[in-house]
Amino acid sequence: MCKISVIVPVYNAEKYLHRCVDSILSQTFTDFELLLINDGSKDGSGAICDEYALKDSRVRVFHKKNGGVSSARNLGLVKAKGEWITFCDSDDFVYSCWLENYNIRGYGANYDIVCQALEIDRPESSTDGITTDSIEFCGCVNEFIDKLYKMDYLGYTTNKIFRSSIINNNSLMFNVDLTYKEDELFVLQYLQRCKYCLFVNKIGYFYFMPQWDNKYKLDFEYERLLHKLLFIQLLKLGINKGSCYFRGVREGFTDVYLREFYKNPLNRRTCLKGIQYILNIDYKHSQLFPITKFFIYVDPTTYISRYVLLLHLKLKLLFNK
Repeated sequence: MCKISVIVPVYNAEKYLHRCVDSILSQTFTDFELLLINDGSKDGSGAICDEYALKDSRVRVFHKKNGGVSSARNLGLVKAKGEWITFCDSDDFVYSCWLENYNIRGYGANYDIVCQALEIDRPESSTDGITTDSIEFCGCVNEFIDKLYKMDYLGYTTNKIFRSSIINNNSLMFNVDLTYKEDELFVLQYLQRCKYCLFVNKIGYFYFMPQWDNKYKLDFEYERLLHKLLFIQLLKLGINKGSCYFRGVREGFTDVYLREFYKNPLNRRTCLKGIQYILNIDYKHSQLFPITKFFIYVDPTTYISRYVLLLHLKLKLLFNK
């Protein structure tokens, strides 16, 4: 058994695949296997994967029918033989220190997850340039989640390494129904089973930021599903309701219902009941106006609740102008 399994989902990535795989095979830490999961590519990606398998015994290739990045990662989880598991996207690359930074032989006995920083290339439309942020942290799960959320690192799997025993013993998989924030949901599910977390002040991964607006067009039904799944995981984790991340997910979940309530009059009763569900869990910290909260919490089916919420939204729009 090797120490680390690196899982790379591959789909029509021939333009970047050599850069990605070569960077992984150039690691200073060598006790790893590389799983290339060809997710039904229509270009030359599958052939490139096979070429690497012939040249390096650490490379294992699996060809599958196209099913999306989550299904590809799930196949990798099933096939992985390493004590630890991490991920890399086929259009990114890593520095030679990437796996060494996790220091599995040193940290492995004491921590269930180890995280490092990312170097992020912003889209061309951004003036921010390349960004990097890193911290040093060791401690409990709840504080770990808040720190990652504030740094916008929570939703990545490529800068974290996971114990395969925790994944296998709990049958953890990526949700194939999600195409956005599926990584974040997986991380939260994993953290439910963790005790001690570590963030090392090192950077080994270069992430190319996609153009989100063009890649993801989310409808209300999808957004509701996503936020509800995240919300449920936070409740299972017992996250402090006053924490930054809980507030962020709660307000995001509420905002989906508010936007749908305003734009889809035929579904307003469902939206009101959804907001009531959120208020039942966390009434105190909700950022809705007190009178709005009160009427929806007491009875979301009345016309008064509808009118109060409409007034609330119109006032918010007025204030935001």
